[in-house]
Amino acid sequence: MTGAVKSVSRMGGCHLRNRLETLIVEMLDMGIRLPLAKKDFEKAYLRLALEKNEGHRLATARSLGIHRNTLKNKLVKHRLSATSGNGKGRSRGSGKAEPRARGSRGGPAAASKK
Repeated sequence: MTGAVKSVSRMGGCHLRNRLETLIVEMLDMGIRLPLAKKDFEKAYLRLALEKNEGHRLATARSLGIHRNTLKNKLVKHRLSATSGNGKGRSRGSGKAEPRARGSRGGPAAASKK
C-alpha cells in the first residue's frame, strides 16, 4: 500500500474495529498493560502472516509492508522462525557450517594436491 496508511475503520472494517475494541476492553479488564499487549499482538500477527505466506519471508514482508530485514529483526526479537506454526516454509538450516575433514581447506587447490 502506498501513500497514507489507512485505519481499519477506513478500510471498511467497521465490524473488525468493533471486535478489536471488544478485545481491548477484555484485556484492560484483565489488567494487561500496553507493552505486553503490543508484544503479544505483534508476535501473533507475524506468526499468522508467515503461515499465510507459507513461511516465505520476502512474501511475508511485502504483505506486511515492511522491509525483509525489518521482518528478520522482528522474527529474532519474538523468537519466531520462517517455519513457526505449521512446519512449512523454507529454512536455510541451522546456520552452522558442516565440519570439514581434518587438514582439508575445501577449495579446488586442495582437491588437486595429493
